[in-house]
Amino acid sequence: MALGYSMRILYSEEAPYRDLLDALRETSKRIRAKWGMEVEELEASRLGPDEAERIKSDMRSIPPQIRGRIVSSGGRPLPLSGKKNLNLRNTPILLLYREGEPIDVYPHLLGASYFGVIEAANRILELGPRFYVESRGLFEDPILRILRDHPGIVEEGLKFKGSNVDVGTGTADLIMEDRDGNPIVIEIETIAGEGAVAQVSRLGFGYAECLGIPKGAVRMAIICAGFDAKARRACESFGIELYQMVAKRIV
Repeated sequence: MALGYSMRILYSEEAPYRDLLDALRETSKRIRAKWGMEVEELEASRLGPDEAERIKSDMRSIPPQIRGRIVSSGGRPLPLSGKKNLNLRNTPILLLYREGEPIDVYPHLLGASYFGVIEAANRILELGPRFYVESRGLFEDPILRILRDHPGIVEEGLKFKGSNVDVGTGTADLIMEDRDGNPIVIEIETIAGEGAVAQVSRLGFGYAECLGIPKGAVRMAIICAGFDAKARRACESFGIELYQMVAKRIV
């Protein structure tokens, strides 16, 4: 059980993200059942000025190196508008607490990586809040930057095509192209589990639809610091490439 952890979901009934909100609610129910977390929902019309200010204060109290950027300035929706108001007309907001203290907020932009509410909720469901908090962001963003600048580390002849790419079924960490012109969708994880396999599968199929090519024409890969046995078996079953980043002693 995830003793001491809780979540708050903020949303607007009038906003046009009903499907996203429904998916977030369903995942939160599964988190509550699996990890025993308290989940509270707050609708925008029931938030008074004082409560809204407390929520904004909670967000700002989270260290910037964890929460990244949370103020919108074009591009992807973030928790606060350009005028520093709650941006609930454009995105639901997920706040994660430990012993009543805010420790993370979604969506946010950390370095080159966008952390959406559904992606965060799915990872919390898979790993549990404690392990998720300990592992999130320590590996993904630095490796994304390295691979973006040096794609040949993974495979000779690989070309960088884009990072944080919306493929219709989610956001792909990296899109590469191999020497034969085949597209590769890459998911970067600290610890890869079955959820990472499902995620990269969805992204690969979505990218194939975007390109109008057969699903089998898109290579799919996971690059991670570590993985569990279930992830390895799932990759073998679904033809997904699994790479582990390791340190090699030279001298």
